[in-house]
Amino acid sequence: MRLFLIGAIFVVAAGTLVSLGVLSKGIPVLKVSDLFAAETSPEPDQTIRVDNGKIVSIEAMTPSLRFHYANDKDPSKVILVESSRNAPENFRVGIGASIKGTYDADGKVFKASQ
Repeated sequence: MRLFLIGAIFVVAAGTLVSLGVLSKGIPVLKVSDLFAAETSPEPDQTIRVDNGKIVSIEAMTPSLRFHYANDKDPSKVILVESSRNAPENFRVGIGASIKGTYDADGKVFKASQ
């Protein structure tokens, strides 16, 4: 009986987490090219994640991290990324990365939080 009760609580908790994730729609995942398209441009201060890109150059590691990020298939679309966080150990030009934060379309700067 105890095992059944624990299992039921686990199922209800998992169902609640999944339904909350679906209802809140989570964080939008975009591609670098989406940031340049007017129809898919994110709202100001909206947290987004950008995938399918790689680090093409590093401007500064300290006091704040500044680097350029571009799509592998279209390297002409480059965005400047700024972050107050420290760079990870494997951070270098040429590696693929996923960035999370907000995009300032007017200043063409992505403020990364992760």
